Parts: sequence; C-alpha cells; structure tokens
Amino acid sequence: MPADLRAVADTGSTMGAIVAALTLPDEYPPVRIRDAYSSTPTAVAKATEDLKVSWAAAVTDSAIPATDMVIFLFRNALRHWIKFNHNPTNQLYTYAWRFDGSSGSPGNFPILGPIGVFDLEPSYAEPTLAFAPHGPRLAAGIDKGHKYMWVDATNPGFGAVVNVTLAVAPVIADVGSVQLVRWIDGRRVVVQTAVIAAATVLYSFVVPTAGYYSISINQMAGTTNFANCTVVAACQGPCWEHHMLTGYNINIAKVQSYAIMASSALWRNTASFENAQGDIGAVQVGNGVGWETVASAGGYSGIAQSYPNNWKSRFGPKGQYVFLKPEDQEDMAMNSDVDLAPGGFSTMAFPLDDRAPFVVMAASIANTAGRETSLKFATHIQYQTNDTWSDVRQPTASRKDWEDALTAVASVEQFHDNPVHIAEILATIGRYGAVAADIGSQLLSLFGYKEAAGYAKGVAPILKNFEQFEQIGKRPRM
Repeated sequence: MPADLRAVADTGSTMGAIVAALTLPDEYPPVRIRDAYSSTPTAVAKATEDLKVSWAAAVTDSAIPATDMVIFLFRNALRHWIKFNHNPTNQLYTYAWRFDGSSGSPGNFPILGPIGVFDLEPSYAEPTLAFAPHGPRLAAGIDKGHKYMWVDATNPGFGAVVNVTLAVAPVIADVGSVQLVRWIDGRRVVVQTAVIAAATVLYSFVVPTAGYYSISINQMAGTTNFANCTVVAACQGPCWEHHMLTGYNINIAKVQSYAIMASSALWRNTASFENAQGDIGAVQVGNGVGWETVASAGGYSGIAQSYPNNWKSRFGPKGQYVFLKPEDQEDMAMNSDVDLAPGGFSTMAFPLDDRAPFVVMAASIANTAGRETSLKFATHIQYQTNDTWSDVRQPTASRKDWEDALTAVASVEQFHDNPVHIAEILATIGRYGAVAADIGSQLLSLFGYKEAAGYAKGVAPILKNFEQFEQIGKRPRM
C-alpha cells in the first residue's frame, strides 16, 4: 500500500487521514494536497530532525533573559525554524555572502561599472569557521525584488561587522559610497554610508541592530571599474539561528516548487527529575506580525504579555507539542523560493513579508541544571520534480475531503503536554460541527476503543476513558 494511503487504512477515511497528517505529521505519512487546480503529479516526503537544546551555561541577559529559550517554526523550507543561541562564550562566527550558486565564483558580486548604483543581491551565505550557528547554508530573504541577508548584532559588547572588499582599488578621481541597507517592515533603509576613498578596498560596517541587510555601491564619478566585491559578515555574540528544513539543502536541485503541508515540534525537558522545573508556552502568530517583532518582546514573559490571545503555558517538565495550524488553503499553496540552474541552483530567497502564520515557543527555567531539553521537528513537504527516483503521482484525496478536513482541523487544540498529545488531538478533533463527528470514532479506533457518542456530549467522556485506559496499564504509544 502506498505510504500516503496508510493513514486512510488506520483512520477509515481519506478525510481522517488528512486530519491525522496535518495534526500529527510525525505519526502519519503525508497526504497529497488537492485543490481546484491540482493537475501536476507531485512527490511527497516526511522530514524529521532531532536536536539537543541546552542553555545551561547562559548567565548574562541579552536579547532575551539568560533563563529563557525562544524558538520559531515557519511554513517555509528556506527559513523553517529559528532558535536563539545565547553563545555564552562569545564564539566568533563568520558567513561569506554568495551571489550565484551556479557560478564558478559565487562569492564575487559583479559590479558592472564604472558609473551607476549597484545593489548587491545576496542569495545565501556559507560559514568560513567551524562554529556555524546558522548551519552550512544561510538563505537570503526577499521583498519587492531585493534580497537581504540576516546579520546578528544582539550583544552590546560584541557587535557584528559586515566587511565589503572591492576587487579593484579606487583612485582619487572616483567619487561614490558604499552603503549598508536594512530591510525594515517592507522598507529599504540606508543605515550606514562609507565614502569611497583612493587605494581603499575594505569597507567595514558595525551593525547596530540584528536584522536583514544588503549592500549598495554608488559610484557617481570616476573611471575605475571595481569589477566585483566580496562580503563577509562576522559576529561574536548571541544570535538568532536561521535553519532550513532538514534535507532541503541537499535536495534543492530536484525541487521545482513545493508546499509545506504540515509541521510540528515536540519540545521535551530532558533534565533529571530533581532539576526539572520552569514554564513553557506557545502561541501561533498570524499574518501582519514579523517574527522579529515577537522576538523583541524579550523572552517568555514578554511574549506571553504581548500575545495573550491563544497563548498556552504549562509546567516545563511536561514539555510542549505544537503543530502549524493552517488558516486558509493559501498557507499550503505551491511556491518556489529557488531558481534552478544546470547541475544545481542559481539563487534562493524566502519571502520576508511572509503571509503564512508561524508558531513561537518560549521557555523560562531559572535552575541552570533544568535547561536541558530536546526538540524534534516533523514536516510534510509536497513538491514538483523531474527526479525519476521520486514517487510522483496525482493526489488521491478529493477537494471535498480536503475542505472537510481543514474544517475539522480548525477545532483541534494546537498546543499540548507531550505525554498526552496524541490522545488529546484524537479526542478533540471536531469538538464542534458535524464534519469531524463522523471521523471521531474512526480516529479513536487507533486506541482500541470507540466512543463516538462522546462527541455528541463533549469530549469529557472520551478523555475520562483515556485516563482509565492509562490507569490499567494500556496506555497507547506516544
């Protein structure tokens, strides 16, 4: 039986399989999206990633308190998750900006001078040192046709520096400037300007505030063709780690367009019993608010106070399970963030003004020994490809199945304690409305008992039965 039909067999209906896949992507295989325009066969994949998250050594407050950890989860493959790194020893990290992945010298930004304004459009950056908090490749963001690279500057004592090096030195007759440009809420803002000087090839900018930046060179007079330049960003302090969807970096060349259908995060507290304490919370933030705005709230307490609607907090040792809840079908629309080239890719960039909602999770743990946690991401991706090794086919679910499933998902609780997240999700599907009432018993059959009548009277009877189920030692697999 094909992988995308396994959940159909488990739940008894295609609609049930879709609900299960959207809310529990680590437990169920992907189900291909069907909409009014589905005509191109696609492939699907499940990507999972496990990592340790420890901030026991953090003692100094910076962008967030030393007691806290903040993590973001997005519906995008190039910027899939962001995590704060306290970097308590202030390790140095450097990322060299790249222009064109299909070029033999991707780090050389062309300057087709001598006269004109040359906007350097970075596509990605790669680390030049062993310590690489953003991973092996940091993607650029794009807005209104301009690309920008994330640069950290979160520690007052260890600011970030962006170094621009011209390939050809200016002469006295050359008149112009090198500008550091920042993207701020959809606007291009020149934040620093360095005047071009004769015989000077290196221009350095100390970045005052973490954000998305690019470089612009304005040569107003002169005859020197600078040919090209290189850009390297260096930081020695805390950072907001940007990470791609695991596996996407090495599969970019075969993905023509894609959709993130489902994504979840399972955050566990792995500290010893005597040290486990603190609080953990989460909230989904809708379109119109940038993640940087949320991050600026300053950690657990600030985020909880700034976004109280739907903020869910719980005892830290219980951990947190969250999944991205779609707000409309556009959240799962196919898109392309990468321009392919023969043998690989040329450019990549995620939308800075992303309309899809995202989830932010935050923890606050005063006991340093209690700041040992683990995080598991599970994501379903659907993509168009010419790769003959991929299982490419048409969706089997109908458009009606998807519409009904999304209606059901709307009533599923999004945030859960880890130990009972599977049971709670299955027990709360379709708490309201007739759509999920007819799949409730099918999903609950996964637990070996049927209490569809509980939906007519509320979920309390179902949860009570689950508690009894645990007490007799027949707890379902988590």
